[in-house]
Amino acid sequence: MLISFLVEAANAVGGGPHMMVGATRHPARLSAVIVGQTGKARKGDSEKPSSTIIRAADPSWGSRVQQGLSSGEGVIAAVRDRVIRLDPKTGEPVVVDEGVGDKRLLALAPELGRVLRVMARDGNTLSAVIREAWDDGDLRVMTKAATVATKAHVSVLGHVTLEELRRELQDTDAASGFANRFLWVAARRAKLLPDPAPFEGDVVARLAAKVARVIAFAKSVGAVKRDAAASSLWAELYGDLSRDRPGLAGAVLGRHEAQAVRLSLVYALLDLSPVVRSEHLEAAVAVLDYVAASVVHIFGDAVGDPVADRILEALREGEELTRTQIFSDLFGRHQPQARIESALRLLASLGLAHREVRATAGRPSEVWLSGSAGAQKAQEAQKGGGSDG
Repeated sequence: MLISFLVEAANAVGGGPHMMVGATRHPARLSAVIVGQTGKARKGDSEKPSSTIIRAADPSWGSRVQQGLSSGEGVIAAVRDRVIRLDPKTGEPVVVDEGVGDKRLLALAPELGRVLRVMARDGNTLSAVIREAWDDGDLRVMTKAATVATKAHVSVLGHVTLEELRRELQDTDAASGFANRFLWVAARRAKLLPDPAPFEGDVVARLAAKVARVIAFAKSVGAVKRDAAASSLWAELYGDLSRDRPGLAGAVLGRHEAQAVRLSLVYALLDLSPVVRSEHLEAAVAVLDYVAASVVHIFGDAVGDPVADRILEALREGEELTRTQIFSDLFGRHQPQARIESALRLLASLGLAHREVRATAGRPSEVWLSGSAGAQKAQEAQKGGGSDG
């Protein structure tokens, strides 16, 4: 519920409030995916309370919540600019399309797996447009009749099961620049509520009034900076936020420091503060700590290279494989030797696979084991005072 609220409130305040990091402008713009173990994790239910509050706070925002992500062109059309062309007869400018005045858009994807499958199709522009929307909000695709959107404030809130995400992510470019623009949050149902109380009345009215004040305040805010204490804390935290992480999880967390900037800005706005203070930054980092733990849970130590991940899966199932078995049995000789060699080097560099050369009656045999199996054998050899050869 917290993540849903942060994403939706950040969308409701619009693209005016921002922080500058060098020449890069970071608005209060977030996207997130809630990942449930199964369909019973109540992922969809988590969005409804925050949406109810914000719709009550700003009725105009309700029309900016849409479903049906399928193409980049569709996203751009939802926030498109006004189109003016010269009349061929009179030479006078004519409004061809009024465009969309409200540049806010919250794209709900309750079945994100379906969106990932669509993105995998050749020529689909959705991934590229979502990346541009997170970056600067200036959107266009290179088509004959290109529609353009500038200063768009687009957020995506998706839901997906763990199994579906792991399956579909391997077949799309979501494992690269698409994924690290999202906050990935693992969720499970914490308790059974057979008869929850209606979410309405005074409770919603009081919360909506608070959010209405935040939205009104945000309209008067432009560039936001950290105060002295927050700047000092940022210097302490930056090294850990920006450190390199291995594997697919590392790629998914590749914009961790940028997400911290945006989250701290959102917390400051919710606090009606014109500056980011230490408590806002601490709250942002607490959210990101949960995101990082979720990413490790969701993606584990997958590498993000389909060949390497297939080899790793087989090694963990069968304990050891020769290079010939990998080439012939695992891939049916359909992968070039150089591609397999590159994948094995990657696994070895990450400590996920271990190579052994064993003496035989003829040529030495090269055997590959999973990292854990290799480490265990090495320990056994040391205890026995022997060598693997």
